[in-house]
Amino acid sequence: MSGAVLSPPPPEPAGNPDLPLEFECQFCGQRSAVMAPITSRSVGTFALRCVLDSCNRVRVFQYLNDEVSDELTDPPPPYCTDLQSRGPVLQEVARLSVAASELTLLGRLAKDSDERDAAYRGAAIHLRVAAEVLLGAHVLKLGVRKRRKLDLDELIEKIRTGQGGAMLRDGKRSAAVRCAEYVQELGNTSAHSLRRKRSREIPPSRGNVLIAIVRFEELVNATRLRRRGAS
Repeated sequence: MSGAVLSPPPPEPAGNPDLPLEFECQFCGQRSAVMAPITSRSVGTFALRCVLDSCNRVRVFQYLNDEVSDELTDPPPPYCTDLQSRGPVLQEVARLSVAASELTLLGRLAKDSDERDAAYRGAAIHLRVAAEVLLGAHVLKLGVRKRRKLDLDELIEKIRTGQGGAMLRDGKRSAAVRCAEYVQELGNTSAHSLRRKRSREIPPSRGNVLIAIVRFEELVNATRLRRRGAS
C-alpha cells in the first residue's frame, strides 16, 4: 500500500498582514500604528490623539471589519505653520484656530445631537476668541488693559473706521471687517440661547462653522504678519 503524498505548505505571504497600518500625523510628522477599535461589517469612524504629548492633536480614522482603511483628519489650516513661527500673539491665534478645527471634527463624529451641538458651539467660540486676539493684539496693537474694555464688535468698528492700517494688506479692510463680523455673529449666537436681534442669529451648524473657518482664514490673509515697512 503506497503512502499518501503530502503537498508542501503554501508559501507565507510577504510581510505580516496582522501588523496594523502606520499613519503619519499631518501636524508633527510622527508615524504611528493605528488599529480599529472594534470589528464592524459597516464603515465606521473613530478619533484619537497623536501619540506625541507635544502634539496631542485630534486625528480621525475610517475602518471596515477590523482594519483601518484611511485617515480622515483635515490638515491644519495652511496659515497655522507660519503663525506658529511668530510671536506669542500669533501663536495663540494658531492654537485657537486649530482647536476650532478639532472641535468641528468631533462634531462630525458625534452620534448624539447634544454632543454635536456642543462641539460646533465650541468651535465657533474658539474662532471668535481667535478673532479678538488677532484684531485686538496684533492688528490694533492694544495692550491687555485696553483689550479688556473692548468687545469684538468694538474692535471691528475700529478697523472699519480706519485704524490698524499698518497691519492690514492693501485693499483688504472691507474683507477683514466682513469676515470678522461673520465669525463674531456665529460666536455670539453659539454663546447664547437667544439673541436680541433674531436677524443677527447664525445657528452653530456644521455648515456655518465650516463657513466661519473659511472666513477666519480670509481674515488672517487680510492682515500683515509684520508691520508695513518692517525689515
